[in-house]
Amino acid sequence: MTSTQAQLAQAEEERDQARAKIADLQSRADELRSALAEAKDESDQVARSNGDLEEDVALLRSAANSAANTARQNLLVLESRIEELNAALVSVQSVSEGKDGIGDGPSGTGSVDLVVEAPLPEASENPRPRPNRAPQRRGSSRCRGR
Repeated sequence: MTSTQAQLAQAEEERDQARAKIADLQSRADELRSALAEAKDESDQVARSNGDLEEDVALLRSAANSAANTARQNLLVLESRIEELNAALVSVQSVSEGKDGIGDGPSGTGSVDLVVEAPLPEASENPRPRPNRAPQRRGSSRCRGR
């Protein structure tokens, strides 16, 4: 009987080891499920944040496009205004040289009402070459769009 008892004791020991291993594996599986749930929550949060950031980027792109369009429009208005002022300056210069009335200003008073000079670009700036355009309107000091 000793051999049977030894076999029974060995079987019980193997069973106990198997149960301990199963308990360890179940514990590890629970830890992994918990880690997986945390990772899924974090992934969901990252996806929501990513969606919010994509919306912000779309809004910023739209705002940048709007700002660029406004800047282009302002540039066109300023170019037009500069052309008008240049035309007025040419007119004033021709009047002061005696071509249109021997020293009389545009109002006939002999005085010059307005002289405007555009600032020169600084030496550090690299201005783009500008086409030489003839003034569109002469004699008007009103800015388009006002």
